[in-house]
Amino acid sequence: APPRFVERRVRTSAAAAPETAARRFYAPWCGHCQALKPTYKLLGAKVKGVDSIVVGAMDATANSPPDGYDVSGYPTIIFKKASGATMPYDGERDVDSMVEFIKENAESPDKGEL
Repeated sequence: APPRFVERRVRTSAAAAPETAARRFYAPWCGHCQALKPTYKLLGAKVKGVDSIVVGAMDATANSPPDGYDVSGYPTIIFKKASGATMPYDGERDVDSMVEFIKENAESPDKGEL
């Protein structure tokens, strides 16, 4: 079965433009993961109105990360551009820093709505 991401926004159209995604890989028993969860939910709320940007999370102990996602510890945040290229997020673990990272790296035309 394909990996299951818990998305913070549901796509409204199957024909929508390619998405930019911030994906958090976590382990349920990880204290750092639990500490990041509220901040990550706030990030999801911040991007909710931007159709081409998705914030998702995956329990990496119950699912294998998809190809291109190098997960070696928890939590791991990986940013996927609309082109499919992935890059790790190693910045500060606060909403403003993550939003700035998305703005700087997204290929989405509507990233200015953040």
